[in-house]
Amino acid sequence: MRAEILAIGDELVAGHRVDTNSAWLSRQLRHLGIIPARHTTVGDRLEELVATITDLATRADIVVSTGGLGPTQDDLTRQALAQATGRPLETDEGMLEHIRGLFARRGRSMPDSNRLQAQRPAGSAWIPNPHGTAPGIDCRLEIDDHSCRWLALPGVPAEMQEMWHDSVAERIRGTITVPRSIAIRELRCFGLGESTLESRLPRSLLRGQNPEIGITVSRGTITLRVTAHGATPDEAEALLDPVVRELEQSLGHLIFGYGDQTLEGVVLAELRRRGHTLVTLEGPSLGQLASRLASSDPEGFTYLGGNIDPRLTDDEEDAESPSSALGERLRQHVKAARATTGLGMATARPGTARLVVLMHDDLFQKTIPLRAHPEILADLAAKHALNFLRLHFR
Repeated sequence: MRAEILAIGDELVAGHRVDTNSAWLSRQLRHLGIIPARHTTVGDRLEELVATITDLATRADIVVSTGGLGPTQDDLTRQALAQATGRPLETDEGMLEHIRGLFARRGRSMPDSNRLQAQRPAGSAWIPNPHGTAPGIDCRLEIDDHSCRWLALPGVPAEMQEMWHDSVAERIRGTITVPRSIAIRELRCFGLGESTLESRLPRSLLRGQNPEIGITVSRGTITLRVTAHGATPDEAEALLDPVVRELEQSLGHLIFGYGDQTLEGVVLAELRRRGHTLVTLEGPSLGQLASRLASSDPEGFTYLGGNIDPRLTDDEEDAESPSSALGERLRQHVKAARATTGLGMATARPGTARLVVLMHDDLFQKTIPLRAHPEILADLAAKHALNFLRLHFR
């Protein structure tokens, strides 16, 4: 079954507002065993909207749209659906009274413009909106011998989400002739570039398989999303197990966590397990270590805090030297804080960073290249430092 999502509104096309509805709907469809094939965004122009609806209806079995159901002249979803289906708009007197009642309960008279919201294409059904004046529309489009179920919902997220849980999910579930379940696991990786890491994946796990692996990258963190389809939740989960094990064997220590785990969260959890405490020391041009660790340990049970040392610039000593300025100052900082572990980071030669771990009075140092957009350099350096400490737990 092919499902697509359509977001309607000039404010979305112009970039004045971010489309969060489509992402939310994708997650809900996944719970039903459906992964949408495409997201589309279109503005509030009737000819564009009719063309988009017609295009989607020729290839999708289900389309969920949001927006364009308000009472103003630029709310054109009803009219566009009527033109696409070739059916006239009809006013439902019962719905009109319902909308009037909503205004009356709020101590207001209904503006005449809200009469639009009681119109729907002939032959379609309403999707109740318990707390809003914009009911949804449930209709079927028959275009080029293809039948498409169209579920039009308002763009207000709170109303749209309530309507989904109240009735829309069940309507879609009733159209699925062969129920499928989807199971997803995410493996979080750090330490290699995207293309290099992908080259280490087994050939048998390329796209188009079941399970299928997708790769996304965010500021140096690579997420492998393994998706399996099965007739039941248990079957889908069982398909995941051997694939995840194979990935773990292929990638080894490059995998630092699962799901929504972060490098700082994994490091702090391991320090707590060992009964260790941590302090950090950073040069003035970096400064991301402390903020990342403090946000993950706000009570300060494990992370005792960090210092920014303005003297830590151009620390050009040899990376293996135990007497570098960063290493010596980290020793002093750990001793003063009475911590068991220290993590230091400073700029070295241009385009590089020096990383230092002090553990059990042993000092480990490494210099890494920093090649990335300037906006993410400090964040990327902090992740390298956290990963350097993580690998010393192995």
